Parts: sequence; structure tokens; C-alpha cells
Amino acid sequence: MDGVYLLNPTVSSIAPFPAYCENNVEGGGWTVIHRRFNGDLSFNRSWADFKNGFGDLQGQFWLGLEKMHQITRFFDHELLVLTTLKDGSSRSARFSRFAVGSELNLYRLLVGQFVAGYSAYRDFTEHNGMTFSTFDKGGKGHYCAAEVGVGWWYDNCYYENWNLPFVAKYYVMQEKEARMLIRRL
Repeated sequence: MDGVYLLNPTVSSIAPFPAYCENNVEGGGWTVIHRRFNGDLSFNRSWADFKNGFGDLQGQFWLGLEKMHQITRFFDHELLVLTTLKDGSSRSARFSRFAVGSELNLYRLLVGQFVAGYSAYRDFTEHNGMTFSTFDKGGKGHYCAAEVGVGWWYDNCYYENWNLPFVAKYYVMQEKEARMLIRRL
């Protein structure tokens, strides 16, 4: 059943935490790490907010980079991205691997190969190896985070980024809802 469950990652340095899990999608067993469906919740947040997480697990949220790191640090996970467009149609994309490094490494992203789904989302693999950036901290993408106004693993400011404002400076978000889900392999 879909809902909020208490997660306790193996050998974690943080206390157990609540997370939204989906069991009615693609075989179940998914932990939702990101959900966004309108502009009501700002994703123009500080490093501390992205590290710790923000929002409402029953609505829009970012689970938190430290939690993502703790979940993915010992076991391989895959990534599923689900979006709904403004016209009501749905898209999905699956990637063979998803992991987030430690804060010491600026929560470096490891994303595997595009496996299946909407081929335009394969651009997300361009972010592989990128460190996370926000307007107040980050690596190579610090400029993009300040320019675009949201935290992300930037390689290019406008490659697949489901945190983008619904109308960004150079880009209009086509999705009206975006979810990122991970599952242990």
C-alpha cells in the first residue's frame, strides 16, 4: 500500500526517518525522493534545506540529500522518473543506477544508463558525476543554481531538472507533476 513508512537505512549515521513509499507502480518497493506538482512549494532553497529535506510527504517535497545518501550508500538502487504533462499525458524513464555521495563530496550524483521510457529524459545522465549546488553552496553548478534559482546536480543549467520553476528564465517547464523514485536492486 502507498503511504508514509519509517525507513532505517543499513549502518546509517542518522536516525530512522519517515519517507513516502509507492507500491502500486512498476512492481512496487519504491521510495519517493522528490515530488512536485505545482509552484506552491518553492525549491529555491538553501544548502541546509536540500540536505535535510523540506515539504510535506503527503504533498510536494524533497526527501533530503543526506537521507538519499544514507539510503543508497551500501546497496545499488535504480531510479524511476514519473511525470505528468500539462496536457494530462504521462511519461516515465528508468535508469539503471542511482546513488548520492556524502556531503564531504557535495552529494555527488551517480546515475546509471537510461534503461527505458521517454527518451528525451535520457539527458538526465548528463548529470552523472556532478555535485549538488544551491545558491549558497556547491561545486561546478553553483552559477546555475544562482541563475536558475533551484538546487540540483548541474552540468548544464537546463538539462533535465525537475526542480526548475514552472516558468524559468530560459525554459518553460512542460511537466505539471514530477516524481523521482528509487528502489533497491
